[in-house]
Amino acid sequence: MGKVSTIAEMDLAGGVACLDFVNTALNDELPVERLHSYTDLLTLIHRLSLLDTNILADLKKVAENNPEQAERVLVKAREVRQSMLSLFTTLVGGQLPQITAQILPSFNGHIREALGERGFLHKETNWR
Repeated sequence: MGKVSTIAEMDLAGGVACLDFVNTALNDELPVERLHSYTDLLTLIHRLSLLDTNILADLKKVAENNPEQAERVLVKAREVRQSMLSLFTTLVGGQLPQITAQILPSFNGHIREALGERGFLHKETNWR
């Protein structure tokens, strides 16, 4: 296996953000770990243009003030990534019966949890 790139260096050739996210756990199809810290997660989000720089800066401040929460988010991100990796690997391998038996319930649990967090927030804005 060649040198493992960092989050800042890795090729974002997945074509969509979810595949690039999954690829943070792979190097030439071999398992690796590129999400070593919450900062790595924010770097990936920035590189994928998923959130604007102001929100990313706010998240970084929150993480600095509450490192335990940042660590929980990082662990959860890794769990979601593993669930996605298992699902995609099973699909690519043509092992459809295993999807419904094991992998899909885990994946769907993460989807339900994420969708359950949807909602509106009040934020002070300067209207002009």
